[in-house]
Amino acid sequence: MTRTRGRFYLRLLQLLGFAGAGFLVSCVKYGTPEPMYGVVENTLHFYGKVQSADSLKNIPGIQLILVPDNQWDSATNVTHADGTYSFYYYAYEGDHLQLKLVDTDSTANVGYFENKTIDLEISGRDFNNMEKETNVLLDKK
Repeated sequence: MTRTRGRFYLRLLQLLGFAGAGFLVSCVKYGTPEPMYGVVENTLHFYGKVQSADSLKNIPGIQLILVPDNQWDSATNVTHADGTYSFYYYAYEGDHLQLKLVDTDSTANVGYFENKTIDLEISGRDFNNMEKETNVLLDKK
C-alpha cells in the first residue's frame, strides 16, 4: 500500500515539474510579460516646462537631474527647444526626490540662470495618475 502511494506521489511530482517547466517556457517565449490590469507599475512620467521668471520665455538646454533620497540612482534630462522636459523614473507614493536644474550652456540660453533645487514628494494622486507635472521659473544671475 505504501509503495503504490509512493509511486503515485512520485508521478504527481513529475507531472507538476513538467507543467511548471512548460509555464516557464511559455512566459519567456514572447519576451518579458507585460503588467496587466491591477498590477502596480511604478514608472512615473515626470514632465513640465522651464521658463524665465522675469520674461516667462521658455528656456532650452537646462539640465535636469532627478535624485532620490537614497542617492543610489538618478535620472538626467535636458529641456527641449520649447523649454519642456519629459522623462520616466521609478517612484512610489511617499517618495521624496530632488529635481536639480543646472544651466550648463548659459551662452545658448536667453541669459545666465541660477541653479535651482526643488524638493518633490510623490503624492497618492501622482502615483494613481502615474505622472508628476512640475513647471519651474528660473531667476537670472
